[in-house]
Amino acid sequence: MSKERRYRRGVNIAMVADFQKVIAVLREAVSLSPDNIALRLHLAQTLLDADQVSEATHEYREILRQNPSQPGAKLGLGISLVRGNEPQQAIPVLQEVVRDEPQNAQALFWLAKAQRATGDTGAALKNFIAATNLDPTIASGSDFAPWARSQQVPDKAAEAPTPDDKLVLLSVTGDDLDELDLGSRYLEQVQVTFQDVGGLDELKEQIRFSIIYPFTHPEIFAAYGQKAGGGFLLYGPPGCGKTHIARATAGESKACFINVSINEVLDRWLGNSEKNIHAVFETARRHAPAIIFIDEIDALGGARLNVQHHYRTIVDQLLAEMDGLAGDNKNILVIGATNSPWSVDAAFRRPGRFDRVIFVPPPDEAAREAIFRYHTRNQPVEGVDFTVLARRSEGYSGADIMGICKFATEHAIRRAMRTGQIRPLTMDDFLTALRQCRPSINEWIATARIQATYSNESGLYTDLLNWLNKHQRF
Repeated sequence: MSKERRYRRGVNIAMVADFQKVIAVLREAVSLSPDNIALRLHLAQTLLDADQVSEATHEYREILRQNPSQPGAKLGLGISLVRGNEPQQAIPVLQEVVRDEPQNAQALFWLAKAQRATGDTGAALKNFIAATNLDPTIASGSDFAPWARSQQVPDKAAEAPTPDDKLVLLSVTGDDLDELDLGSRYLEQVQVTFQDVGGLDELKEQIRFSIIYPFTHPEIFAAYGQKAGGGFLLYGPPGCGKTHIARATAGESKACFINVSINEVLDRWLGNSEKNIHAVFETARRHAPAIIFIDEIDALGGARLNVQHHYRTIVDQLLAEMDGLAGDNKNILVIGATNSPWSVDAAFRRPGRFDRVIFVPPPDEAAREAIFRYHTRNQPVEGVDFTVLARRSEGYSGADIMGICKFATEHAIRRAMRTGQIRPLTMDDFLTALRQCRPSINEWIATARIQATYSNESGLYTDLLNWLNKHQRF
């Protein structure tokens, strides 16, 4: 035996000996205090770390017997069952963890391992990608990434949606998508149209003509030498429905909707962010007609003068993809959304990229009334005049109105707790909430007024200025 191997073997033996000492002490402590859940959890995790899987499984079961809702115990039990070659028993346990904590990357990863072991490769791949989106390092040292890449590429002709298909949402992933088109495995129905957007009739008509009609009536636009696609930038105060409008636009267009999350695109390793952007556009090209929606685009396409070199190359890649240098962008529409259009690189606003910059204003009176009605649709209300509430809530965003409805509901619940009687929400509940909740967009409007007044040489903020002049109280 070589000196190095003897050294490593000695280290391993020492580690095992240390584990055994700790386990012995923990077992004695648990025997003296068998109801101490925290102590038993520590013992179970130590047993799992020491690869004493069956003993760890026993301890996790005992913890759940004493406290079925103990955080971490279900996940620990699921992991120990997978490691103990009992994946069929682990799946329902881990599925329950994922249902309660959908952002738990560890639970998703171990559920994927259990599903792979039972032969459910489709579900395993889906959960593995969801886990790596949440934690890119979670698969380090495992064979899962090579296994994922080894899966057969789906039949793109069969996967491509037809014009009669219902709208689907493609959840775009990062590294592996370029090779496998894994986004197509996450097709999910999205049923949002302009009927679900209250008010804003002028904005809807503008979007219909500029975005929707080229998709739904291509023959008319082709007769005039025009085609669907290009780019549009939505901007406005936070909480005023830019994302909701983008989804409704895709629903009206009957196009695939690819929702790009910034955290799925940006990567700490040089070159990976550019690769991820390319993968997004390649997925859209394979599933055209498609709409790529990039929220908070100023985080991805910020002005290059104000960012480091690494981020400049990301902006350059996004510009190149929008120009179609890497592929045909026919029937590909890119919609960006931002609260700060003045922070977006000016190169995005030239023809062929974001051809139109559309201001999404705070909800008008009709929209505010619709939002109030929407957020109270499943609640008991009595004597509530939504028209009056809409009139009194001028200057509030859609998110603010949602907060008012929540506050009014909490006010009614406190009254029910105090009196012991459950009564419907009343006008007084909403008026009290209105007095307590202040508009959140005033600071944005102050900044936007300065930008629109002194930086409107190109007419970019004309719609914003017109809205401000019409609403002088802001």
